[in-house]
Amino acid sequence: MSTNQNIQTDPGARARVIKLGLDVHASLIVVVRQVDEQASQPPQRFSEDGFIGFIHRQLAQADAVHSCWRLLRNQPDYHSVAKWREAFVTGSPARRKKIVVAIARQLAIDLWRLATNRATAEQLGLATT
Repeated sequence: MSTNQNIQTDPGARARVIKLGLDVHASLIVVVRQVDEQASQPPQRFSEDGFIGFIHRQLAQADAVHSCWRLLRNQPDYHSVAKWREAFVTGSPARRKKIVVAIARQLAIDLWRLATNRATAEQLGLATT
């Protein structure tokens, strides 16, 4: 039996990786979740407080949680995207992967700042429309 099958049948087992697709709106955060390599689950909607609790539960359920978001296309003015855009366009595939990780790390920090009211979307360079 593979590891994925163990996770599916054993409710106490930890996932290896949880991937989250995030869509941040003015008063609402929409999340699509994928556990390991299984099919994506239906979108869930959260308030800022509910989102923080959701993230804490995800961290307890997996060895790693990754946030995937189409920042390069949808948020061209986001500071981390602007910083890495030229290197991303001209870089090798291996370099692009490293750049995506760097942007994702900054996004995680900025989403925490947004969720804890330490900054607004406008201050972070995130378009809300």
